Amino acid sequence: MAGVGIGLGYIVPIATLIKWFPDKRGFITGVAVAGFGAGAVLTALIARALVTRMDVFTTFAILGILYLIMVVGAGFFMKNPPSGWTPEGWEPEEEESGERSGVDYELGGALKTWQWYALWAILFLNVTAGIASSPRPRRWRRRYPLSTRSSPPAWSASSQSPTAPDGSSGPGSRTPSAASGSF
Repeated sequence: MAGVGIGLGYIVPIATLIKWFPDKRGFITGVAVAGFGAGAVLTALIARALVTRMDVFTTFAILGILYLIMVVGAGFFMKNPPSGWTPEGWEPEEEESGERSGVDYELGGALKTWQWYALWAILFLNVTAGIASSPRPRRWRRRYPLSTRSSPPAWSASSQSPTAPDGSSGPGSRTPSAASGSF
């Protein structure tokens, strides 16, 4: 489902923008990608606020409904330019008109090319790296631990410092702290 969301909320608008601004393809793509990234930052802030007030699944439901409304609503306003339309005074250079391969692939044809699999692998690794490097909120760590061990792994940040002076198990403790509510 995430691929469908990315396809509707990212690829389609970028393709439409490029058709409207063929003379500024790089700029308009950069603006769209920056908007996509800014949306992720904004969503992280909203999601964090929602997760602290309700559970994870309710947060996802709320965000999903909001995205559905926004994407479908924006889709009503997104239209391709008329056939043969170009910006006033702009003529494509010969190099620009020859950039495409000249082949419009259907899915079956695309699946027979190595480029399809190379692009898929790059995108897969990119998304996987992004997900793997994003920290899980503290509340999620307590509710959905990655392991059932009673102590954090030796490499964790909590094994780097000594025990707290007040007698509670501080960041250096290898067991969960009742006082701090974290590992």
